[in-house]
Amino acid sequence: MGRNCKLCLTPNRVEYEELRIKKQLPYREIIQFAKNNHQEYFTFASISRHFTNHVEFYDKNRIQSDKLRLQYVKEQMDSTIKAAKSIREQMEVLDKQMESLAAKSNDPEARKEAREIMHSTKELVELMFKFEDKFKNEDKDTKEMYDKIMEILKDFPPEYIDKFVSRWSEVFSS
Repeated sequence: MGRNCKLCLTPNRVEYEELRIKKQLPYREIIQFAKNNHQEYFTFASISRHFTNHVEFYDKNRIQSDKLRLQYVKEQMDSTIKAAKSIREQMEVLDKQMESLAAKSNDPEARKEAREIMHSTKELVELMFKFEDKFKNEDKDTKEMYDKIMEILKDFPPEYIDKFVSRWSEVFSS
């Protein structure tokens, strides 16, 4: 029968796990922290074994969850952009109809009102164009940057790649 995990049994387990997961401290620093702050002594092997066997699965699931959340937000943004495009197209049709109406009207007040509506419509369409371009460029630039960084990191240890992915998700999911 195997021995119990020393880290699982300590009352400071959550604190050590937070140091590793949230602050990304290396095992050696956690060992030193435990020794200095709680007078607990762990070997590198016991710390490594604990995180590999008891924590890594949950941490990877959290990272996967963050990725899925980020994907969902991007899908919602895409949906919003599609809706904005549709609204813009409808506004352009309305603008043309108002222009036609203003040209046909003999009443100066009706022409003035139609021109004011056309002006408001044009401002709204320009605003939509402005935000649509901003979302497109931001999403494209972010994805390109992520892909380039992942290409650079491909030969790094998996621990560093996981750390990068985790921090990337934290930054872009906020």
